[in-house]
Amino acid sequence: MSSTPSGTANVSGGVFTASPAQMFHIPSLSSTYGAVLIGTFFGLILYGAVLHQSYRYVRSSSSDSKTLKSFVAFIVILDTYYTIISMHISYWYLVANYFTPQRLFKGIWSINLLPVSTSVEMILCQCFFARRVYVVVAIIGVMFLAELSLAAASMVKAFTLPDLTHFSKVVWLDVASFVITVVSDVTLTSILVWVLRQSRTGFKRTDSMIDVLIAYSVCTGLITDVFNIICLLTAALHPGDLIYAGTAMVGTKLYVICVLASLNSRKMLTAPRTEDKVDFIGMSTIQNTGSSASGSERWGSVVNKAGCELEKPCPVLVIDTAQEFPLPPAAVISTV
Repeated sequence: MSSTPSGTANVSGGVFTASPAQMFHIPSLSSTYGAVLIGTFFGLILYGAVLHQSYRYVRSSSSDSKTLKSFVAFIVILDTYYTIISMHISYWYLVANYFTPQRLFKGIWSINLLPVSTSVEMILCQCFFARRVYVVVAIIGVMFLAELSLAAASMVKAFTLPDLTHFSKVVWLDVASFVITVVSDVTLTSILVWVLRQSRTGFKRTDSMIDVLIAYSVCTGLITDVFNIICLLTAALHPGDLIYAGTAMVGTKLYVICVLASLNSRKMLTAPRTEDKVDFIGMSTIQNTGSSASGSERWGSVVNKAGCELEKPCPVLVIDTAQEFPLPPAAVISTV
C-alpha cells in the first residue's frame, strides 16, 4: 500500500499504534483492500466452478490411479485453504477492524502467506501439464523452483517487516515471480503444441482430436497468461497497491479449473463422434435379388452413411441368417 511521508508504526506491549503521519495518510481502499475484496468475490465464484469440476471428477475417476486422485484431492484442499485466507484478509481489515484504520498498516498471517500460497498452487497445476513433456522437465523444474523461492522470500520479508508500508520495497520479489510464471507458461504451452503437431497420424479422427487438444492447450495457457501479465504489470507499475494481489486470486483459481477441466474432458475427447459410430444392421432387411451388384450397392450405401470413403463398394456377404451383424471391417478401419 502507499508509503507514508514519515514515521513508522510502533508495536509495544502487543498494542499497535500508528504515527501521526500514518493517521493522516490512510491508504486508498479502492486500490488496496478494495482490489483484494473484488478478487475475493470473483475467487468465490470460481471456487464454485472448482467444486463442480471436482464433483464431476469424483464421479468419473474410478479408473484413475491413486496418485492422480490424491493429487486432485490435494489441489482442491489447497484451493479451499486459499479461499479461506482470501476471505480472512477481507474480513479482518474491512470488517473486524472497521473502526481502527491504523490496523490497515499491520500485516497479519493471512496476507503474509498469500504470495507463497499463490505460487504453490500455480506450480502444482503447472507440474500437472509439464509431466507430459519429458524433454523440458528439467528446464521447467528450475523455473518452478525459482518461482517458489522468490515467493518464499516475499513471505519471509512480509513477516519481518514492521508494517505493510514498507512492503512496496520488496514487491520486486513478486514481480520477478510473475515474470518466471509467464515465461514458464509460454514455454510449456509452446512445447505442448509442438509435440501435439508432431503427433499427427494422417487419420482424420486422430488429427481432429489433436487439433482439439492444441486449441485447448492454447486457450488455457492464454487465459492464465493474461492474468499473470496483468499481475506483473500492476505489481511493477503500482507497487504500493494491492491490485496485483486481487488479480492473482482470480488467476490462481483458473489454474485449478484448467486442471480439473482437462481431467473431466478425457472421455469427451476419446468417445467416438456421432458420424463415426458403427451402427448394427439387420441382414434380414437386405433383400437378396440374386444380383451381386444390387447387394454391393446396398452395402456401399450403408458404408457411405457411416462416413467411410471407399473407392468401390464392399463385397456382398452371403449369409443365410436373419441375425444382426455390424458393418464390414473396411468401414470400421476407415473411420478410425
